Parts: sequence; C-alpha cells; structure tokens
Amino acid sequence: MKVILTGSTGTVGGGVLRRCLAHPSITEVVALTRRPMEIKDAKLQNVIHKDFSKYDGDVIQQLKGAVACIWALGSPTSGKEVHVDYTQTAIKMLLQSVVPEEPTGRPFRFVYTSGGLVPYLDSNLLFFLGEIRKVRVRTRYSISAANSPDTQQGKLDQEVLDTETQNPGRWESFVARPWHVVDEPPRIRFLVSNSWIYKDELGAAMVDAALNGGGERIMDNAPMRERGQKAMETIEKGKL
Repeated sequence: MKVILTGSTGTVGGGVLRRCLAHPSITEVVALTRRPMEIKDAKLQNVIHKDFSKYDGDVIQQLKGAVACIWALGSPTSGKEVHVDYTQTAIKMLLQSVVPEEPTGRPFRFVYTSGGLVPYLDSNLLFFLGEIRKVRVRTRYSISAANSPDTQQGKLDQEVLDTETQNPGRWESFVARPWHVVDEPPRIRFLVSNSWIYKDELGAAMVDAALNGGGERIMDNAPMRERGQKAMETIEKGKL
C-alpha cells in the first residue's frame, strides 16, 4: 500500500515515517518535503514540494494510487497558514485529484495531527488531565475567542471530520490529539502516563488508523498509546 506523509522531518512526522517504513503492508511512502531528506530507504519516495499552498500536475501524479495521507506538517507555533490553509488546500486537492470519484469499497483515509490542548467545549476551561478530553467535537465558540489560534485549530479539526460526512464511502477522517511526545519517559514527575506518548507509539497508532481505520475519529492521547502499543506488538509477532 502507498501512503502520503507530510512533516516527516519533524518530531511527530519522524515517528510516523519510521513506523511506515517498518510496516510490512506499506510498499511506498511518498514524503512531501521542502528540502531533500537525508534518510534513504527503498520504500521512501521523497518529493520536493516547496509551496504547500498549491500543487502542480507533476506532484499530484506522484500522489496517485495512495490509500491514505498522514498530515503532520508544522509545529505547535506554526501559524494559520500552515495549520489551517495548507491543510484545507491539501484536502481539496486529494478529493479532486487523488481519491477515486466513486467509492471503491476502501475509503481514502486522512489522519490529521492536532493537539491535546485544542479546546472543544463551550468553555475556556481546559482540564489538564481527565475524562473531559474525551468529549466529542461539538463546540460553539464565543465571539471573543473566534479568532484565537486555538479556536481556528478547533474549527479545522471539525472541518477535517466533516469531510468524511460529506464524502461517504470515499473518505475517512481521523484527528490525532497527542500531548507531550517523547523518546523516553519524561523526568518531570507530575507528567503522569496519560499526559505523554512515545514517538513510536504515536506513529504506530496513526499508521494503524491510516491503514485499517476503525476506532474513535478523535484519537486522544491515552487511547493512542494503547493503539500504538498493540499495533507494534502485532507487527513484531508477525501477525499481519
């Protein structure tokens, strides 16, 4: 299977890339980057794409045949252009030029990287830990907060999910909401296990969602840890 990946040089995208290359069902990873990547692998096709606000025919041609896209572009400090505009442009391009017009029995899957602190409730209160983070996206935003970065991000998350509803049978959306992404357990004592996730666990969970679907469309930190662990165990035991 062929998978599209953005943000492969970043923390989240790097973990996703590693799990993609290790997955026996993935035969090709098309990594869209602004600069050439140093990593070399027989599965990896590095497509240089300097302007994510538009896609020319040559780039689109190299994306055709993909069954999923894992979108990990940008960092927490990136602005609206990166987080909102580029994502919207990519979704439109994929629907118009990559995803088959008629359902084929296997929907194209789009896995989007959001964040654990993006607000989804009719309140400015964010519970740092706890069950409140499992509430589905049903937010109504106050006028005073309408233009805040977090509000824009929350609206985009909903827009990503709505794309599935608008394209039944053709498209499935997943929104990953990791908290603290680490390579090893954090030294800060107050960061309990549900507030952080190993980079490989996150990558494995996102790859599993892209290939197999299923589960909650909003993937919170703790469930992603569990999903990622199970996905890696399955591969290690050769059950695929």
